[in-house]
Amino acid sequence: MTESGVRLLSLETRLLREICASTTGADLARIAGQLHDYSWRNRDHQIVFEALTRIKFVAGSSLREQLAAETTRMGFPDIDWDDYFPPGAAGKTLPDENESEQIVSALIRELKSAAAQSE
Repeated sequence: MTESGVRLLSLETRLLREICASTTGADLARIAGQLHDYSWRNRDHQIVFEALTRIKFVAGSSLREQLAAETTRMGFPDIDWDDYFPPGAAGKTLPDENESEQIVSALIRELKSAAAQSE
């Protein structure tokens, strides 16, 4: 795999981790709009993102559980959720909503720029 390919996969992972760590249902519609034309380089990343856009955020149920259930319904039960919810991350302080939105937006810009450069 080329250096640009490795970079794209790393950016995809970082973006999905950030989305999983701090995104609400309202944010997801905006994020999905920004990424509607992005071609995911990793199949699992595409599946996770699609599941994120399909789920309804249910109080009392963890996002990880909701995503695992949704990807199983989609026919993909073998996603490694530690890639998106790293062990030990649950106890860490999350950025506030505004900071998280800025991080996600910056990662989306960086991802799209890297993708355009690799084509």
